[in-house]
Amino acid sequence: MALTMARPWKHPRTGVYWFRKAVPLKLRDLVGKREVNRTLETKDPAEARIRHHKVAAEVQEQWDALVAERHRLTSKELHGLAGEFYRWLLAKHGDDPGPAEKWREEAAADLRQIRPSSASVRLRRASAIATRSRRSLMRNASSSTTTTSGSW
Repeated sequence: MALTMARPWKHPRTGVYWFRKAVPLKLRDLVGKREVNRTLETKDPAEARIRHHKVAAEVQEQWDALVAERHRLTSKELHGLAGEFYRWLLAKHGDDPGPAEKWREEAAADLRQIRPSSASVRLRRASAIATRSRRSLMRNASSSTTTTSGSW
């Protein structure tokens, strides 16, 4: 079985070559994508190969930097970050946090600032989980009220 080398991908409609590479699983949360795509801005196969190698080196360098920056936090660092977050939250909302819908909107906006590409995905997941939980609670509440109504 022959191993294939990474090579430029030719867009079927435009004929322009692209760099495409899957993001490793351990980096997907940090990168916020499953795949990296970049145009090589050429239709020439020889030039595309040269540019592909350059872009591949840049992407690998970025991923290596992400891995190097990533480290486990100590308990002291975690408590410090939690304290900073608490002070920030208090300064932002004071004694009146407001309705839950406002928090959901603000959390979505904060996520978009932190990681624009994955914020909507995370918000949809959280919303889906909340919806399923609500439905489950409603089913459990309705079934428990109907079964226990005469047993008091």
